[in-house]
Amino acid sequence: MTVPQIITPGRKLKTPEQQHQALVKQTQKWVAQTFYGTIFKQMRESPFKDKIMSGGRGGEAFGGMLDQQMADRMAKSSGAKLVNAIVDKIEFAQHQRTGKPMPKRKPTGINPSINPSAKLNERA
Repeated sequence: MTVPQIITPGRKLKTPEQQHQALVKQTQKWVAQTFYGTIFKQMRESPFKDKIMSGGRGGEAFGGMLDQQMADRMAKSSGAKLVNAIVDKIEFAQHQRTGKPMPKRKPTGINPSINPSAKLNERA
C-alpha cells in the first residue's frame, strides 16, 4: 500500500505537496489517538480522583469528548516534532521502495538518516 492510498483511499492526489500535507494531517490523527488519547483515558480512569473537581455526571458524560479535542490540539501543536519525524520516516521509506528521488523539500523532523545535517540537541 502506498502513501496516497493510506491517506486518501480511492482519491489521487496530484502534487507531492498535497500528498505531504494529507500525510501530515493523517499522522496528526494517529498521534492524537495513539499517544495523547491514551494518556487522557488513563487519567480519567485514575483512582486518584477528587469528587469536588471531577465534574460530576457532566464530566463523566462529556469528558471523553473533551479528551479527544485536547488530544487533537496537542497533536497539532506540541506533537509537531513527533508528527514530522513520523512523516519523514514514512516518506523516506516510500521513496526507497519506489526508487524515486526525494522531492526537494526541507525535512521537517529530526531524523539523521533523512537529514544528516540535523542536530539532535537543537531546540525549535
